[in-house]
Amino acid sequence: MERVIPSKYNVSGSFLPLFNSSLGTLEKVSIEMQGWRSISFTCHILPLNTGGGCNARASGIFTLRADSYHPWSFVTLATIAPDAPTATSVGGYGETLSAVSYAEASTFVEITNPTILAIHFDGAGKDPAKTHFTWYFQSMDGGNIGFGGSATISSGNYDADATVKLTYHYTAPIPEPETYALMLAGLGLVGWAARRRRTR
Repeated sequence: MERVIPSKYNVSGSFLPLFNSSLGTLEKVSIEMQGWRSISFTCHILPLNTGGGCNARASGIFTLRADSYHPWSFVTLATIAPDAPTATSVGGYGETLSAVSYAEASTFVEITNPTILAIHFDGAGKDPAKTHFTWYFQSMDGGNIGFGGSATISSGNYDADATVKLTYHYTAPIPEPETYALMLAGLGLVGWAARRRRTR
C-alpha cells in the first residue's frame, strides 16, 4: 500500500489503513519514506560599491507517528531529514539573480515489536478515530538574506513533498483439522456426483 501525502500540510487520521486481522497474524511492518525540500529565491542587488548577495539552505524534517488514544500511546515510526550540506549563494553588483537550494532524503524501517504491532497496526476491534497515524513536516531552513548591505530577497518559494509506503507482512491462518475434513468430504461429494453423471 503506497500513499503520496502533500507534506506542506499536517495530515492526521485514517490516510493509511490498519491491518485486516482476518488475513492472518501480523508479523512485521515495513515503512519506506522518501522526501525533498527546496527553496527557490531571487536576490536583487543594488548597484552600490559595496555589492552584496543572498544565500539559503533547504532543510526540514518529515515525521510519521502512530497515535493511539486507547490505550494512550504515541510512537514515532520513522523520520527523514532532507538537509542541504551547504547554503546556495548568489552575489554581485547591480544584478537580479535566481538560485535554488535543494535537498532529499530517504529511509527504510522495519517494526517487529509485538506490542507496537498490536496497539498501532492491528485493526481488530479498533476505532479509527482513536487509532490512526499523523504525518507532519517541520521547516529547518537556514541562510543569510541580504548580506553585504545592498541585497534583498525579492521573491522566494518554499516547497516540499514526500512519499510513504507501508507494507504489512503476515502469516496466513492454518486451517483446523475439522476444516480439512470438511474440504475432503466436499471433494468426495463432487467426485461421486461426477461419476454418477457419467454412469447415466
